[in-house]
Amino acid sequence: MTLTSFKNIVKELEEALLNIAYNKADMKQKTVISLDSRTRKLDAYKAIVSGNMNMIKKKYWELASLAQIDSNKEKILTLFTQIQYLEKLYDSNDTKGMIIQIQKINNVLNSLKDVQKQEQISFEIPNLHPDVKDEVLADLKELNKCYESGCYRSAVIICGRILETALHRKYYEITGNDALEKSPGIGLGTLVAKLMDKNVKFDPGLTQQIHLINQVRISSVHTKQEPFYPTQMQAHAIILYTLDSVRKMF
Repeated sequence: MTLTSFKNIVKELEEALLNIAYNKADMKQKTVISLDSRTRKLDAYKAIVSGNMNMIKKKYWELASLAQIDSNKEKILTLFTQIQYLEKLYDSNDTKGMIIQIQKINNVLNSLKDVQKQEQISFEIPNLHPDVKDEVLADLKELNKCYESGCYRSAVIICGRILETALHRKYYEITGNDALEKSPGIGLGTLVAKLMDKNVKFDPGLTQQIHLINQVRISSVHTKQEPFYPTQMQAHAIILYTLDSVRKMF
């Protein structure tokens, strides 16, 4: 999905919500068959809201490919957070809140730069510590193979492993303690929190990237009612965020 197409979906959603709000209609009220023209119009607007929200939920991830432009990276993370909040407002039937949130989403969408062609990924990470260099390079080699072979879920899982290796090494450098030995099941979020407790400064963009990578990794690893299969563009974005995160840490 192109940026322009996504903007059009959001615009159509906004217009339907404005009409619902103007007519003081209740989105909670179930659609019923009616001969009344006003009721039928409102039901049509509700159908647009429902359809476009489903489209946004399914398609917003495809915008992750825009992260290959550096100036888009933090904006994409902000956009994903805003869309997740929009979903919560929709689930609670908060028409006014959705309209306000869409205005914020539009501000971010309008600030994004579009790309016409997906660029090659550079799988090189400089300045790796010797203790983890061979391990990470082996993972990068496998990551490259998975991505080129279309094994995108495997690629995302390896991204989580690379990030985990980098964070554990960073923790050891700061504390002299091996978190893998003392807390073998420690999560990435907990590890980041522990590093911040040790006055390690992570910029907000980096912590958001780590959180996003971890979320997608968890969705790819764990069994769910609806299996998660990343698209090529989603995998491409997660790889970019992973490599960028490791570069920033070292």
